[in-house]
Amino acid sequence: MSGKSIGLSDELHEYMLSVSHRESAVMKQLREETAEHPKAEMQIAPEQAQFEEVNREFGAFIERRYADWIAEADSPPDDERPPLSHEVVPEFVLPEVGDRPVVFFVIDCLRYDQWRTFEELLQPHFAIETDFYYSLLPTATPYSRNAIFSGLLPADLVDRFPGAWETDEESEHSRNQHEEPFLHDLLDRTHPGDLNIRYDKLITGEEGQEFAEQAINLTQHDLSAVVVNFIDILAHSRSDSDVLQELAPDEEAYRALTRTWFEHSWLYESLRTLADTDCTVVLTTDHGAIRSLQSSKVIGDRETSTALRYKYGRNLKCNEEEAIFVRNPEDFGLPRYGMNTNYIFAKEDYYFVYPTNFHHYENLYRDTLQHGGASLPEMILPVATLTPR
Repeated sequence: MSGKSIGLSDELHEYMLSVSHRESAVMKQLREETAEHPKAEMQIAPEQAQFEEVNREFGAFIERRYADWIAEADSPPDDERPPLSHEVVPEFVLPEVGDRPVVFFVIDCLRYDQWRTFEELLQPHFAIETDFYYSLLPTATPYSRNAIFSGLLPADLVDRFPGAWETDEESEHSRNQHEEPFLHDLLDRTHPGDLNIRYDKLITGEEGQEFAEQAINLTQHDLSAVVVNFIDILAHSRSDSDVLQELAPDEEAYRALTRTWFEHSWLYESLRTLADTDCTVVLTTDHGAIRSLQSSKVIGDRETSTALRYKYGRNLKCNEEEAIFVRNPEDFGLPRYGMNTNYIFAKEDYYFVYPTNFHHYENLYRDTLQHGGASLPEMILPVATLTPR
């Protein structure tokens, strides 16, 4: 059993144990004596239990405060409201544009704990300042990443670009085909001027390697935006691959797997190339992911969306202790797809399962990496500014 099963630094690990509820001496002895049991991996480290408690409180916090944040979205972020997805470019990217080229990386589905492993490898090459923002709900690419590039809440995006929004969920990424024009529109509204802009979306390894070979050319543009999809592909592939589940059975192994990929990737190669130039790199993500370990029964009609951590549709029913139920989409800055559209967002590590063949699908999706809901790993996201040393 790992003593730090959620990837805490030594200092934070010791601090959490020192200020929080401690194990009793008897419980500590029992845990240590059973650590060699064949089922010892099922133990929950003390700080893991603390994380679960904090994550539970976080879901309740989002349920209480999120609508207020959206109501205040026309005003800049302050001590009462964190930056949200649609404010990433105005708050963190545009202030860097001017004296030297800016390269803006959006790594799909990168969690903060994964970023920390990347940061260790990048420290020798860059001075790094990491800030944070909150992903919009749902924490899914069509909503969160479109918000990043458009600078708009999803409801406002639909109003401004009614023909660009697809409700078909056959491919999540098909709903992000317009990021480049969204970015141009955002810059026209917020940063008028003659900026030389480049946009790349990289999905395959071949595309990435070709990009790395040309990375030096990014400095010829005032602003380059680069979308990297590999981490999201890895997260979803883990759900479908016995081999990947064997390689990454828990959080620690998943972090190690993503670090190994990054260390040998075209992305790391590209960043090291940029470290030898006079540019600024801003690196962030659109949403995180969470291991879905608890099922939550949901009822909806045939038109209900199919994602496991969020749904929208008519006549939705769920356990409102396990999900945030949104009766008025406008309160959450979300579009309506009909007169009676509701949204639900899973809290903690729940995933939605329909009553039909419940146990089959409960077992099928348990311990898969999912996103779309309201949890710490999905919503609180790093945005790092990297300056070459």
